[in-house]
Amino acid sequence: MGGGGNFAGDGLSPVPAAGMHRASPAVQASATLRDRLAKTPWLNDYAFVIQSQADIEALLDAHFEAEHSGVSVLAALFVADFITPERYTSALARALGVPAAGYDIDIDLRDAPQRASEQNGMVYDGRHRGIAVRIVCATDEPPAKVAAAVADARREGQAVVLTSGRCIRASLERASAADNLRNATTGLKRRRPGFSAGRAGPQWQPLALAVCIGLVVGSAVANLHGTLAILTVVLTLPFLGGLLVRVAALAGLLRAPARISGHRPSDRDLPVYSVMVALYDEADVLPSLVAALCRLDYPATKLDCLLVIEDSDAATKSALLATDLPAFMRVVVVPDGEPRTKPRALNYALALARGDYVVIYDAEDRPEPDQLR
Repeated sequence: MGGGGNFAGDGLSPVPAAGMHRASPAVQASATLRDRLAKTPWLNDYAFVIQSQADIEALLDAHFEAEHSGVSVLAALFVADFITPERYTSALARALGVPAAGYDIDIDLRDAPQRASEQNGMVYDGRHRGIAVRIVCATDEPPAKVAAAVADARREGQAVVLTSGRCIRASLERASAADNLRNATTGLKRRRPGFSAGRAGPQWQPLALAVCIGLVVGSAVANLHGTLAILTVVLTLPFLGGLLVRVAALAGLLRAPARISGHRPSDRDLPVYSVMVALYDEADVLPSLVAALCRLDYPATKLDCLLVIEDSDAATKSALLATDLPAFMRVVVVPDGEPRTKPRALNYALALARGDYVVIYDAEDRPEPDQLR
């Protein structure tokens, strides 16, 4: 997909012009394309990316998937990997006559609060390559709404830059990395100290531990075999509890098919899942992990898969760069620091999750395809 188009005023009606602002030769030459555009008026809103019948088919497929799953046409289009958000943004920017930021490093949102909450994170005051501009997200709303936001900024005398939602989210993540990292590491201790293991324990605990050790040592001296028998029973109880939990889960699993038989929610009724997978030194299992996640029987438009890696993990970084990840997967890089633990990494990623529910898998997990449903 690519090409040009133009918009009349704040709307999105194609306007004949010279060069790239004209409909592509393929569209002009094809009566089939003209007929399809005439019969499906909403396609004209996307004229700036239509160059062939394949582009129209992709838009129609995205529209069908959007209706089926209850998501936007653009979300379905990007998940289908027919066009990247950045290429779409560039095409729309050319049509509107404004520049586009193709990389998140080109924009700075550190000191730029969102202009209006009613615009759903679409318009920001920020900087583009050091210059103050109005930054408009091109990929989270229909083209008509983006065009209206650009027109509003122009009327206010503001310079405008279009960029993708992916670039905006990456810029915001970079701007808030220090706060997210602090919350991931010490947030629970500050908010709910009673639930945190990072707080100092009661003063009686060390004394109680010393007394218990003394009793065990004294008992062992008096009767070694009897002490070992008692310790074996005591230490076995937690493992017995875990075994009972697994037996109960197995019993529930055996009853589950009869309970849910015939019940399959429609894709439109399904929630959005954020699937978080913490990776550390996992380059070898990455291909099979990605394949397992792709086999999930769940609409890709409602999956937000976060592959969470440590900034210091060069091997896994290299493997991810060499892997063609599907559009519903994104990489979250946790800034280096201590403690370098899985809970810290997942806490950091949790602040960036966009799903209604969160599920956590290990890198070695191979979930059943219907598990999320």
